[in-house]
Amino acid sequence: KSAFLYHFLQLSIHLINTALVWLIFFKASDLFDNKSPISSFKLLLISLATSIWAIHSANSEAILLTTNWNALLAYSFCLLFILYEIKNIQKRYVFKMIEFILISFLFFVLMNLVEYGYTLPLIIFFIVLAFSYKQLLGFKDAFSFSFKRALPYFTGLFVFLTISLFKKDSSLLSLFSASSSNEVSSFYVLIERNLW
Repeated sequence: KSAFLYHFLQLSIHLINTALVWLIFFKASDLFDNKSPISSFKLLLISLATSIWAIHSANSEAILLTTNWNALLAYSFCLLFILYEIKNIQKRYVFKMIEFILISFLFFVLMNLVEYGYTLPLIIFFIVLAFSYKQLLGFKDAFSFSFKRALPYFTGLFVFLTISLFKKDSSLLSLFSASSSNEVSSFYVLIERNLW
């Protein structure tokens, strides 16, 4: 077991995540202004923002710790989900049943990697709402479309919560129920995980 291989794996995942962030910024900028051609200034701005993201300590801390590979992998899932949604906003694409089930299952897998991924359905909802509002020119249509796009993520979250509540060693139970001798630390963990 070599420490080099752990760091190499984490650095590789971080570089993949950096490429995903670049693609997200690029596709999002197309949603704002899809009529103008790609300019060197736009590419420079996207690359600069991505570089800041890549070297920021919140993102590079996981690379330094060899035990934090699941967080990096969870970021990869989240970034792939966001990229997938941004690419489908312009198409006003509605899920087929197999895609709905696949996304729900993949989000369920993500939740089993790190339980703090539960905010992603709301993030997806608001990203789609913000970008689709401009295109659909109406809040009601944009809200409905955003809800439909976020529904598989909420479904995956619901399945995870349902299964977790029946497990004896669920990480969620330790967050929401404190023993009398450990009430402060359990509350602290709940706040820390939600604000981190």
